[in-house]
Amino acid sequence: MIAVAITLFFVLRGHRRKSAQSASNTRRCLTATPVPMWIFDRATLAFLDVNGAAVKQYGYTKGEFLTITLRDIRPASEQAIFNQYVAKEGRDSRKETTWKHCKKNGGLIFVQVKADNVSFKGRLCRLAMANDITETILAEESRKKAEAATREALSRFEALSSATNDAIRNWDIIDNQLKWNHGLRATFGYPAENSGVLWWFRRVHPDDRHEVKQCIREMAMGQPLNDPWNNSSGVTTVITNMCWTAAYSCLMKRGCRSG
Repeated sequence: MIAVAITLFFVLRGHRRKSAQSASNTRRCLTATPVPMWIFDRATLAFLDVNGAAVKQYGYTKGEFLTITLRDIRPASEQAIFNQYVAKEGRDSRKETTWKHCKKNGGLIFVQVKADNVSFKGRLCRLAMANDITETILAEESRKKAEAATREALSRFEALSSATNDAIRNWDIIDNQLKWNHGLRATFGYPAENSGVLWWFRRVHPDDRHEVKQCIREMAMGQPLNDPWNNSSGVTTVITNMCWTAAYSCLMKRGCRSG
């Protein structure tokens, strides 16, 4: 769908040099493309024509569009930078740009805009296509936040690990990666390498495995955790003090077996 729209956009760019056909080509492009497009005045930035996809995406009727300008679909936070862009190069630029747009209902979306000069009703105007890339932008922002959270968690893990000889682990539940500090060898005699989730779970006492699984489910759902293993029952290796917010846990050796 988007590929077709882009193709039509550049076909129109090729035809814009043929003034006799420019008006019909412009209307054909607006009607045919499934991506929001509009024609606007280069001087006033007023909308002169829009297609059905723009009406559907932004929530304005065509008549309402024709009473507003490009500034009216920008949130207040981007008005200054938009004005700077228009003053510097926006009236003739062919650069692909990314903006935050505001729908009639106040909802915000991220769009990738392509624009070029066209002849419309006997004067030079601008034709723009606005592709909604909100999902892509939000996914990238989410990825960056997750990476930052991971770095912060690892930093806390390293600080905690160096301050004690207890066996401390950091479990990345999403990637299912388990990282141990030096305490695993010092306390239990096991190397930290190749001591993954399955290896750890096999060393939880059978009497505690049901509660461990329940805790993991609660942690994955973001629920507050109880600490059912912080007791002195005769278990071999038991998780205590599991903190779901930091994903840390301390292993303590209790009972008569070591592994």
